Formats: sequence, structure tokens, C-alpha cells
Amino acid sequence: MTVRVSSGLELSHHATDKLLGHAKFYPSKVTVRHHQLRHLVTVAHGDKIYYVNDYDVYALDVQSNESTLLATVPFEARCLAANHGWVCVGGEKNGDCAFIRLNQVNGTTKCFDHEITVDVLTGEIVNSMDVHLLRDDVEAHPEAIVLISNNDRTVKVFSLDRREVLTSLEHDVPMNFATLSPDSTILAAVGDSNRVYFYQRHKVGSSHDKKLGYELPDFEWRPLAVPTIPTGDDVLDDHSFAVTFSPSGNLCAASSQGGVITVFDVDMLRDTTRPPEDAILCFFKSSRKTLWGCVRSMTFSPQPWDLLAWLKIMVG
Repeated sequence: MTVRVSSGLELSHHATDKLLGHAKFYPSKVTVRHHQLRHLVTVAHGDKIYYVNDYDVYALDVQSNESTLLATVPFEARCLAANHGWVCVGGEKNGDCAFIRLNQVNGTTKCFDHEITVDVLTGEIVNSMDVHLLRDDVEAHPEAIVLISNNDRTVKVFSLDRREVLTSLEHDVPMNFATLSPDSTILAAVGDSNRVYFYQRHKVGSSHDKKLGYELPDFEWRPLAVPTIPTGDDVLDDHSFAVTFSPSGNLCAASSQGGVITVFDVDMLRDTTRPPEDAILCFFKSSRKTLWGCVRSMTFSPQPWDLLAWLKIMVG
């Protein structure tokens, strides 16, 4: 099917099962300790794959096929995210988090010898993390942040530069994943419900950070829209585990545990005079049914294509 979006472009929705082929296999051990959480591997900078196995955090160089032990964290990992020179790891109890600033020499990630901060942000199991750069405009200093989704029904915006929680967004259900739009003006989050929570960024001032030596903007994240999405097959509860923006920022896709993927027109979401469900461009089922069609992780390809890929894992 083809759907015309507000910008005049057309959204082509069709399967691409044979678009990509198996290219290379990297034997690595990644132990899955939770039947639903699968955010244990992250690709960053094109040639580095970061992953965690129990307490140990590794970087795999896809060119040399060599793995480097980066750090050992003091808790059993449940999720990992890496980007912009940071690797973040979340645990199962008390909001355990580890923030690792990578130390690279001539483009090579060193073994150990990284700046690592371990923090207990309170709460329950950390379901996922997502690293972004937050900036006021293109000329402003970027601030590295990580979005932390927790079973305590919060999404925390944590500044990796300031080492503090900037905002804690409270919800009525446990939260499973959150991400930012490419221009960092919209935050989208999903949890144990059939809704997607969208927030819009509003600048409320700025503050001078003595440690960093420059001013950083202060933002509020105000509710923008909370559309209800189709859930598909009845699988335990209507839990959603993935949400992602396209590189252009025009599209946002959210998944359900029942195997349905919903695609939004972001420009239409910004129009608060209309019901948020009007922004749904299309929804479709994953290729597997029921227990084997649960979409756990999802991402768009880099520009210039808006290809959407997802990972399906059975329950149990």
C-alpha cells in the first residue's frame, strides 16, 4: 500500500524480506536473563557493536572481528545503549545504572581505563536506555543525555554531562522504552498499555555549569499527545516495547506485543486541534502470529532511506 503524508511524500508499505542477505557472523555470548527485554546489543559509528553479557560490557570491532572488554559493572545487566562516546547499562533492582565514557586512542577503544559512574536512581528494573545529544540550536553546546525507562512507571531524562536527573516523567503503567526525535524536540515513550506517550520540548531558561564551563539550556517536557494504537493478537497484556523515529523525523513507528506496528505522521501529531489518532498513517501485522510475532526492538535505517526493521521474539 502507499500512503501520502502531509509533506507530500508517499509512504510505501510493503514487505522487504529479500532486501538484505546474511553477510557475516560474529560469534559472541549474550545471555538473556529476562523473557521480554532484548536491548542488549547496540550498533554505533558503523564499525562498532557494543553488547553486554551478565556483568561484562564489550565492544566488537566488525573490521578486525575482535572483542574488547570495556568494563565490568557491579550488577547483572538487563539493558544496554551506546552512542556519542557513551555506553550505558541498566540493572534489575533499585534503578541500578552504569555510565561509561569511552576512552579511545587513534580510533581504537581501549580495554578498561574508561571513566565509569555507577548510580542508583531508585525504582525497579531498568527496562531500556537510549542515548541522545540534546541541544538548543545547531550552534549550541550539545548535552549528552540518556532516556531511562523503568518499571516504576517513570521515564527519566538523565544528563551524562551533568551527572544528574533533569526530568522524571511519571505515567500510570510501567515504561518499556523511550526515544527522541532527530531534532530532539519530541520525546516518545511506550509501556504496558496500548498508548504512545508523546512529549514536546519547551525551553524554560538556562544555567551555567561550573564543571563544564558553559551554559546549558533547561527544558520542560510537556504532554503533546497520547494516541491509542492497535494491539493485534491477545498476548498476555497489551504491552508495547519499541518506538522509533525515522532519520528525517517525519515518521514515528510504535509496536505492540500482539505483533502490530503503527506508523505516525509526526507533523500531524504536532497539530493539537485534531485527535492524535488522525496522525496514524497505517498499521500492519508482523510476519509471525501470536507468541512468535512480539516486536521487542525496532529501528529505521540511516538516511536516505526510511526502511523500518524490527526484531520479533516469542513470549516465555
